[in-house]
Amino acid sequence: AAIAAVRRLAAQHKIPGVHGMLIELVSCDSKFYTAVEVSAANQLFNIVVDDDETAARLVKLLRAENGGRATFMPLKQLRPGGLPAYPDTQDAIALISRLKFDKRFEPAVRQVFRKVLVCRNMSVASKYARSHELDCVTLDGDTVSRRGALTGGFH
Repeated sequence: AAIAAVRRLAAQHKIPGVHGMLIELVSCDSKFYTAVEVSAANQLFNIVVDDDETAARLVKLLRAENGGRATFMPLKQLRPGGLPAYPDTQDAIALISRLKFDKRFEPAVRQVFRKVLVCRNMSVASKYARSHELDCVTLDGDTVSRRGALTGGFH
């Protein structure tokens, strides 16, 4: 509901710099869909905007009409950091390297995906989560967090 409200308010008030949800701004081969969904989770629904002024204006409008809550990613304020050193192996690949997106959205994409590694299986994922401090995910959606948690099962 909040996302629809943001779209409507941006159009109604002619607010520039509202680009859409992160999920709408990124594409990839279908075999990576589960890895993308699991690793990004609700962040896929964050709304990418040009700056914090745009986000603040939309938050104020949402509040004024009880339009729900939304999370915004202001491109000018995001500081995702550089890409980490990924392992050089046939068993894993940086997820961000398999994503297609317009260069102007790179800060938002990096913020969410720069520390995600797609791994052949859970044992490879466990190894690289520890050794490279990356969040690892298999194509089936099983994950090993760089903090140590393992999540898996039917997806």
